[in-house]
Amino acid sequence: MWSLLTDRVTWHCGTFEGEWIPRQPEAGMQHRFDEHRSDRLGAVWFDAWDQVPPSPPELYRRQNDLIVSYQQGSGDELRCQLQWQLVPLGSFGYGIDLLLSAQTNLLNAMPAVTISSRIPTDQVWLAQGDPQTESLSSWSRVSRIEDTDSCTAILVRYPGGPSYVEMVHPADVETISSCKDRNFSLGGSGDGSREISSRRRFFTEPLEKGVIRRARWRCGWISNEDDEYFAALAYADLLRRALPLTT
Repeated sequence: MWSLLTDRVTWHCGTFEGEWIPRQPEAGMQHRFDEHRSDRLGAVWFDAWDQVPPSPPELYRRQNDLIVSYQQGSGDELRCQLQWQLVPLGSFGYGIDLLLSAQTNLLNAMPAVTISSRIPTDQVWLAQGDPQTESLSSWSRVSRIEDTDSCTAILVRYPGGPSYVEMVHPADVETISSCKDRNFSLGGSGDGSREISSRRRFFTEPLEKGVIRRARWRCGWISNEDDEYFAALAYADLLRRALPLTT
């Protein structure tokens, strides 16, 4: 569930919990493993915000959803909505879905957006998704950035703990702009540990008045026993969930 505080939102889903600051969507959702490790998930930044910062967001809860709306400038240039959903993944885990949407009252606007995450680990596997069969390919472990030119899903394993998955809907993959933007990079975090950074680009084509652009992103925690099988179930579930008809 979501708890709305003065300057932040806290959440918990099963045994997992964290916080998020609506005025700082680029910071992502903070999820803490323990006193030594935490990650930043689903950080969001629209390119247009570099020129004109968004107005303070409007937000409200709706059952398991947190809906947050941003307006750029007068509101005519770009209106963006983030719909966070807490999603139980059957009996094997919990997830957080992010439904992105953007629209404009201008004849032409650029709605390009980046979603990124930072996760402390160096045990990472990648897989491609097949929308026809609703299945994932065999997982391959990443050791170099050259191995990560393209993927639908990532799987992160922790000794003795749940596995982390992150994936996008295959219908949205074509909106990722280039190999560089969909790479996963492995590097040091400065404290002697390792981390993975994921960065995906959406909405890279111009947006016209009257059009609503949407995309889907999911992260989650699943049982580390048969995690590849459970990740495939989470992927199939993502494909079957319909997008809302309105923002």
